[in-house]
Amino acid sequence: MLYRLDWQIAKDNRDEIFARFVESSTNPVYDLPLGVTMVGRWHDLACLSGTSIWDADDVTKLMQWLQHWSDKVDLELSPCIEDDDASAIYAATLTNY
Repeated sequence: MLYRLDWQIAKDNRDEIFARFVESSTNPVYDLPLGVTMVGRWHDLACLSGTSIWDADDVTKLMQWLQHWSDKVDLELSPCIEDDDASAIYAATLTNY
């Protein structure tokens, strides 16, 4: 299942989160659990925010991993689907009206 994660860093937490992010590339504590893959990640450095897309076979694994960040970063996690699945839902919805 795909999930979109949006985040916002409070200005007071900026330096700590920047340091944590830099460390995360070499510290195995931040390794993703099996069954969780980051599809892509984009940063808006001017606004201290960003978004990413995740593929997870079990959302609880992703939620557990996000605990590395949730103490200092506001996170919003939403399920999302691709165009083919959305199109099928839209078509089914239109036939019911």
